[in-house]
Amino acid sequence: DYYEDFASACAMIVFDIAKELAIFEKLPKHFYECVYAGISGDTGCFKYSNTTKKALLMASELVDSGIDFANINYIIFDCKSVGEIAAQCMVYDSVELFEGNTLAIALITNEMKEKNGVCDDDIADIISSVRQIEGVKVAVTIKQTSKNDRKYSISSRANCDINVSKICAEIGGGGHPRAAGATLEDMEPKQAFDTVRDLFIKGMKLYAE
Repeated sequence: DYYEDFASACAMIVFDIAKELAIFEKLPKHFYECVYAGISGDTGCFKYSNTTKKALLMASELVDSGIDFANINYIIFDCKSVGEIAAQCMVYDSVELFEGNTLAIALITNEMKEKNGVCDDDIADIISSVRQIEGVKVAVTIKQTSKNDRKYSISSRANCDINVSKICAEIGGGGHPRAAGATLEDMEPKQAFDTVRDLFIKGMKLYAE
């Protein structure tokens, strides 16, 4: 049996198991690249609050193995497709700010995706663009589901000690205190937007930690 009380990334558990089995040094370079990618990806290139000393030490050992860590980080965080750039432009045009510009909400409808030539893959990580706006404490995206116009996927991120998991739990969702999601159904786009806006305005006050 193997149990971890906390890990910054699942890849860290893979790292530990490889060490425990005494096979770490025998594995191919691609293994080190994948484990580094997992740790860097889940910690936001070591920027998120889940980054620990252990994560940094593991990353250091993986860098010492000779991997091209700079290129891995470029691929994960900085390399954007034409569609992803179009999606960013679309979202920045539509994002709305509330609570003294500390709450940012972007609604992405199927009509918007079709008009801008954007597919679901292009908006997979669009929440990251919304949370980068200066002064924003909580970022939220509302994505209309491609196969069901009355269903919406809600993603939220907190840049401070506001528990977005508890906010999302109010509508049946959940997740990490700083990264959570939920689903809304049987609503028109404006109704979904208004529901999410009211929920997060209230929740930012209730669940500040």
